[in-house]
Amino acid sequence: MVVGVAVPALAWVNWMRAERALRNAQPLPASLLGPVIAAAVTITGALVLLSILFA
Repeated sequence: MVVGVAVPALAWVNWMRAERALRNAQPLPASLLGPVIAAAVTITGALVLLSILFA
């Protein structure tokens, strides 16, 4: 549930950063969503694996 709240918030922040960069003719910033989603998938996979092993 935390990731479900964090992803839209980070998407909005990333959109604001991109808009600011476009207005100032600067390079687009890197997205913040990749590491968050990768960590969430890794942690979820580990929890599923542990629940299968200890069931």
